[in-house]
Amino acid sequence: MIATARFTKPVHQALLAVTHDAHEALHHHPTLSRLVSKSLTSTEYQQILLAYQSFFEGAEKQRHDLLAWNQFSLTGQLHCLGQDIRELHHFHPSGPDKLTCDSLSDSPVVIPCTTCSSSHKAAVFPWMKCQLSSLGVLYVLHGSAFGAKVISRCLRQSLPHLNHHFFSHGINRQIWKRLLDSFSELIEKEDDFERLQHSVRLTYHRFGEWVML
Repeated sequence: MIATARFTKPVHQALLAVTHDAHEALHHHPTLSRLVSKSLTSTEYQQILLAYQSFFEGAEKQRHDLLAWNQFSLTGQLHCLGQDIRELHHFHPSGPDKLTCDSLSDSPVVIPCTTCSSSHKAAVFPWMKCQLSSLGVLYVLHGSAFGAKVISRCLRQSLPHLNHHFFSHGINRQIWKRLLDSFSELIEKEDDFERLQHSVRLTYHRFGEWVML
């Protein structure tokens, strides 16, 4: 239980407990399950990466517009996604989106891809309106790198001819530690924690909807 002045358990531990079901649901997601399947095709992989890219792209744009958490920017992940999508373009040169996304650039501001189909426009996060709710979204997206280790291993078997920059990128331990430290710095009362966990749960749920092929 979170106390108003001091926490009886670390914020992250409490957050893991109350969002466990939403996180666990993604482990059984039909699309995400394809990433660890030996029968994954490069066409499926391309579509999944485009969904990831537009989700991360939307979150990064809103983070930037809010002038929030520059130290937790998602530009590194977007760069890796751009590399993978460009590489896949060689296998599917006439793919539905022609794979010419602005996130391939080195600009610190990620602009939504104007050439993507309607199904791959940048995601929108209506609840991402303040420092705490933004931190909840960034927590989910940076934290996804932990599960990416397993996916990367499976991709090396199912699609060994590709490099898989995004899923092999790994977690930046320094950024992750600073992100978790920010919880304790910002959360002073029960309402703060509720706002954070609400954002985390919504992000898990929205991601599951977004990547459904």
